Amino acid sequence: MALELLKDHLKGKNRALDIGSGSGYFTTLMSKLMDTGYVYGVDHLPEMVELANKNVDKSNAQLKEDGRIIFKEGDGRNGLKEFAPYDAIMFGGSLKKFPRIMDQIAIGGRMVNTFNKSELIPS
Repeated sequence: MALELLKDHLKGKNRALDIGSGSGYFTTLMSKLMDTGYVYGVDHLPEMVELANKNVDKSNAQLKEDGRIIFKEGDGRNGLKEFAPYDAIMFGGSLKKFPRIMDQIAIGGRMVNTFNKSELIPS
């Protein structure tokens, strides 16, 4: 469902961000929907960043070699300012407070999260 909500914001666009990128699966799907551009995955667990890199290397290494997928270790609650703005942001991490990253969304961009809204406390 999240990919369906983002698909129109990925086609022909420049940048997307996958916060809580985990295994790298969703990051790769986002990249495959883009004609050109870059998808950045960020996860706070170094072992997940390593797993994501290994998974993409298995069958989509060209995406990393071309720089179309980049994984970073970091606190997703802060987004990833160094590559902003993003046309699409997927927030799949687990938090009690919604991150303040609206300044990282491009004009006309879209952010999707997979939370039950009742679980979030405004920050």
